[in-house]
Amino acid sequence: MRSSQKGQIIYHNRSSADFGIYCQTPITIPTPQLDVTATHINGRNGDLLQSYGSFKNIDLTISVTIFKPKQYKSLYQLQNEIVDWLTGFDYSYLKFSDNPDWVFDAIVSTPPSLTPLSEAVVEEEITGQIAFNCKPLLLDTNSIHWQEVPNAVVNTQIMPAIPDWHIVGTGDITLTVNGSSYKFNNVQKDVYVDGDNCQAYSINDSNEKVNLNADVQWENNDAPILNPGKNTISLTGNISKFEYKPKFRRLA
Repeated sequence: MRSSQKGQIIYHNRSSADFGIYCQTPITIPTPQLDVTATHINGRNGDLLQSYGSFKNIDLTISVTIFKPKQYKSLYQLQNEIVDWLTGFDYSYLKFSDNPDWVFDAIVSTPPSLTPLSEAVVEEEITGQIAFNCKPLLLDTNSIHWQEVPNAVVNTQIMPAIPDWHIVGTGDITLTVNGSSYKFNNVQKDVYVDGDNCQAYSINDSNEKVNLNADVQWENNDAPILNPGKNTISLTGNISKFEYKPKFRRLA
């Protein structure tokens, strides 16, 4: 490989190296823009600010170099595989090999095109770009997997985390986080909680989600959060398994 671009993009649980794609590192990450509206009033010094407590998505364009791996008989086959790898209709985790501790929630907005390539130049270094649209917050890689819930959790970031939860049990179950109670009534087998969307659901035998929100009493009509610093967690009821994805996060 003659190119200095040796970084890898990990997306949809596959590495760009599987397709002969490498990127220049470190990646330049734009700073997310605060979602705020400024209103100027004549005769008043300083605009009035309406903050929505959030940040806007960022567009991340990655310059890449592409080499055709030997297992691909033609560039058409390679292009099809790359398109299949990148295509998706919802956010997926995006990670870079030089920063493995953090991931983006991202979706591809502009896949690369290999149309100019010809079989006569397949050994040359071909440059291109892949464009991602990313949520503004990075997630701690170690916190996006299911893990056992301890009695106390320390959030070392300055932003609150919004975990996903999974409780296996039956009957009436109460989850208490920092003194706030969340009651799950008449649980049949188990219940999942999608923290970001404040949705409770189970999975039926057809692997379909079944909405359980009608059987949940949310504290302040919202899902549990983990504040910066120490958080206490307890669970009462007939329970055989209790796990979560803490999803610790920071601004990109």
